[in-house]
Amino acid sequence: MKSYNKIFVLVAVALMGGSCNDWLDITPEDTTTEKNLFSTYGGYESALNGIYQLMSEPELYGQELTWGFICALGQYYDNSDIGNEKRYSFSEKLQYDTKEVQDYASGIWETAYNAIANTNNLIQHLEKVDVDIFPKGREEYNMILGESYAIRAMLHFDLLRLFAPAPVVDRTAKAIPYSTVYPNKIPQRLTTDKVLEHIYSDLAVADSLLTIYELESDDNNLNSDMRFHRVDFYYARGTRLNAFAVKALRARVYMYDNQLTLAFKYAKELYDINAAGLKEGYEYLIFDKGLSGAEAKRARKLTGDLIFAAYDVNLVNNYYNVYIEGLASSKTSCLTLKNVDYMFTQYRNDPDDWRYQYLCVYGINDNSVRRSLKYLENEDEELNKKEGPLAPVIRFSEVYHIMMEYYAKNNQMSEAVKLLKELRTARGAIERNASLSENMSLDDFMDELYYDVWKENIAEGQFFFYCKRLNLPYIINGTQQLSMNGKYVLSIPASETLN
Repeated sequence: MKSYNKIFVLVAVALMGGSCNDWLDITPEDTTTEKNLFSTYGGYESALNGIYQLMSEPELYGQELTWGFICALGQYYDNSDIGNEKRYSFSEKLQYDTKEVQDYASGIWETAYNAIANTNNLIQHLEKVDVDIFPKGREEYNMILGESYAIRAMLHFDLLRLFAPAPVVDRTAKAIPYSTVYPNKIPQRLTTDKVLEHIYSDLAVADSLLTIYELESDDNNLNSDMRFHRVDFYYARGTRLNAFAVKALRARVYMYDNQLTLAFKYAKELYDINAAGLKEGYEYLIFDKGLSGAEAKRARKLTGDLIFAAYDVNLVNNYYNVYIEGLASSKTSCLTLKNVDYMFTQYRNDPDDWRYQYLCVYGINDNSVRRSLKYLENEDEELNKKEGPLAPVIRFSEVYHIMMEYYAKNNQMSEAVKLLKELRTARGAIERNASLSENMSLDDFMDELYYDVWKENIAEGQFFFYCKRLNLPYIINGTQQLSMNGKYVLSIPASETLN
């Protein structure tokens, strides 16, 4: 693999990493700095925070794997009115042989393996450290180690979802390397089956180390604004791969692997934990139900049901700059949503859906198009400060989607319909509930589910992977059907030499 010779400064502390080849043959240039970093518990905290910072960079969850490149692949953005001068133009057209797409693929690949290298370095130091170095002992140690294993699994999983066929298509061809050591001298591409085995193993370790009652706050649950308020290392659990996020991620991976029973198991576990918490007065995951119109308008990112979000203080500015750069040549930007009016008010008749009414607004200088409100600056300064840096990665609504697909495919249509109605009601979208029936066919229900997944993931990125998991022949947006034959797999960057 290509050598990048990079050293990233993470949270003002140098943590050795770099792109792929930094875990092959690059010796840290400042071993004294690294030794000092891991000499105190604060160094371990800084190292972990630095990895999350790297994950929140635009190349990963701060942009390209949420509202950027991956949404363009998922056909959310409308570039039909312009030539090829706008960002994501070739991506939206699925022209994978262009420099634009290859540059995005390389950026994702390099930054993800950089973060993986840092994570492996952290895990290896944790495995040698005396637990007594941590002020809160074993619990603190387990939290840092558990999150590290979860990060490694999550990054490899998203690389697998981009650079290898879905398991339903091919699980035996060589996919990507799964790096578990630092430095990794001999990277080997593994089959999708083997990569998934490693992901399952890492997530099982993470799940065993993390607990629901984590070291977060005195009230011992993941409620309140503290989930996203960065006071100290033990707060902001919503921007860390906490115990809930790991269970949700396990459900997501099993779903992608078409193991619906296991996916349902972890989704249902989260659903039941949340239900029990609400019954006892603990709002573990504040699923956004019963909001008034004014509240819904302010709750742009519906943070109540966010399980995990990336955190980038530059997110609002980055989104705005990308948005307005597309206005140089026309009234519509490169982030103008495609067919959004049709998707909500004609094809599925949900005009009161908050995801449409409050979260999609008119474009600049053009009331005939719409854009996502999620990443624009909020006029409420306090709310903007709290929510502005958040890029949603895992939502509680995905738990609903997983459970309802399981129910529908296991002849429990009444349960599937019940959950879909519950989710829609939580989004103010009750217009179509009357048309849902427990006697509807599986095909009809999956059609309804398809469009709800699309609505939930506007500017969030998971819809492309939903279509890939099912190997759908087309991505349908409004009246348009785009053939996905050979378009679900990105090429591994040409600069990378792998075995």
